[in-house]
Amino acid sequence: MATLNTVALLVLGIDYAILLGITGAMLNVIPFIGGIAGVASRSWLLWQEGHGLARRVRSGDLLAIQLADNNFIIPKIVASKVKINALFSIVVVIAGNALWGWPACSSRSRSWRL
Repeated sequence: MATLNTVALLVLGIDYAILLGITGAMLNVIPFIGGIAGVASRSWLLWQEGHGLARRVRSGDLLAIQLADNNFIIPKIVASKVKINALFSIVVVIAGNALWGWPACSSRSRSWRL
């Protein structure tokens, strides 16, 4: 992820491309919000440079790399190492969130009270 981001930013001629690429990859480690935070923060920084189409190309490039990483590269690596079905893993994540997710841990939730 860091390599893809850094190479794309270097090709686009962005200042501090290595720093932005590594920062984006480190934020991507945080589940659910890390990818959004990484793309949003880097897009905001890149929107400070350039005009019109250049801004959209830079943000679109980061978003395309993020989507490719999360939807193609990571599932292939995880599936080869863990040896479980992708559908099963998605169902388990959804079920775990429904049982022990944020609303269930909240003190105001009715399911938490006995």
